[in-house]
Amino acid sequence: MTRLVKIGEQVLPLRLQSVGVEDGEVVVIPLEPPMTYRGPVGFSFRYLDTEFRARYLEIGKAARLKVEGEIARLPEAADKARRNRVLALVDVVQEDVGSGLSVTEAGAIRFSAETPLQAPVSAERLMVGITQILAWHKPLLRLIQEQAAA
Repeated sequence: MTRLVKIGEQVLPLRLQSVGVEDGEVVVIPLEPPMTYRGPVGFSFRYLDTEFRARYLEIGKAARLKVEGEIARLPEAADKARRNRVLALVDVVQEDVGSGLSVTEAGAIRFSAETPLQAPVSAERLMVGITQILAWHKPLLRLIQEQAAA
């Protein structure tokens, strides 16, 4: 129902769903409920002999999932040839994975990827998101692990 409503000194035509009145003023309640927020929720799991950490954050109708883990370590500096081979492989894989693959100063090779999830997040949607991320990158991650361990 549309009515003329006085707010402060202004009179506005407003469609009212719910109103509260106090001292001659009109307070209009928003039509949509406030945004919901769940998370971040995180947990760890093992895959490809690596401990990964998954985190998701749900805000309103949107959710994001992030999966990350240390997939390998660079060979010691004394094994320069193998270390350079692994670094070259990481460079090639970064062309596909982008900034989701990095090498820390301590020599850890880290993988990280994000994907949107449909909210509300269910256990099934969460597992599908994790599976999509890791299944897509599995051959590249396994190759880096094999070369770093060789």
